[in-house]
Amino acid sequence: MTVCEFMKEKPALSASIFAHSVVIIGILVQTPQGKWLEQSCSEPLKSGDFVWPAAVSLDVQGVQNPFNNDAINFMSKPPDEEIDPKDRGRTWAAAYGRLDEREHLVAAPCGDDGKLCGHGFGPISAPAQLTVVRRIRIFDEPTTK
Repeated sequence: MTVCEFMKEKPALSASIFAHSVVIIGILVQTPQGKWLEQSCSEPLKSGDFVWPAAVSLDVQGVQNPFNNDAINFMSKPPDEEIDPKDRGRTWAAAYGRLDEREHLVAAPCGDDGKLCGHGFGPISAPAQLTVVRRIRIFDEPTTK
């Protein structure tokens, strides 16, 4: 499933998907603080007034050399109609692993200005985390039909 499919379906997903192995497809972001898959989604995930980042944090600590273009060769690219033009030209990846989430998505004031911050995973406080168990497949962006 893509990051956007996950964000759209997360409220309805049964608990059975969590703590089980899944493949998530999205745009790979790597910083010194962490790694995650993200995507520009038309339907944001919200907790009250707080909008969660459209992202799944990646935990790659247990995988040696986690990036490989041939690692998940059974995956295909996201269909073109799912791709927001803002996401073209970026690095897409498919990651296989165990999906974890917080029991309740909570956002609380985190500063003097009353801004809300989510209690999620990784440096961007994503609503879920994928503990990667195989190498991450990197592929070219989807092409226009």
